[in-house]
Amino acid sequence: LYSLATKCCCDMNIVLKSIRFDIDALAHPNVCCYLDILARLTRGERLTDYPARLRCKDGTIKDVLIDSSVRFSEADGRFLHTRCFTRDVTAQKRMEQELCRAKEEAEAANKAKDHFLAVLSHELRTPLTPVMMTIPTLCHDMRLPADAREHLHMASKNLEMEVQ
Repeated sequence: LYSLATKCCCDMNIVLKSIRFDIDALAHPNVCCYLDILARLTRGERLTDYPARLRCKDGTIKDVLIDSSVRFSEADGRFLHTRCFTRDVTAQKRMEQELCRAKEEAEAANKAKDHFLAVLSHELRTPLTPVMMTIPTLCHDMRLPADAREHLHMASKNLEMEVQ
């Protein structure tokens, strides 16, 4: 990786010096990003909202969006200068990650709720099955008083609604 970085950096020596590129950045885990930025700028491409992670002087790593362009001499194609603007989007990125994590937790809680309700429904239906089978028979038993049959009929309807 170092030899690849050295080769790329040798080809872009003028760009590196002009933009005060910190060679320590090559030790950063995101070295491919830096090399891609340099390659694009060397080709004269303009970067707009290019996502990157940069190490600050205090050692912290920030998520940034980069806007950058290079100006070459029209006469001989010689590098003249570059401009680079970085916007710190670390807080936004962190909020997006927290939102994603909260969404995953909510989905897991919803799944657990659904499982609980399915188990509860099954546990309720199992003991009620014999009762549901017996009540219709008792509703038609003429030996029972009319008001008892009416109560049984109401209980039967309520059980049917609960089972659904």
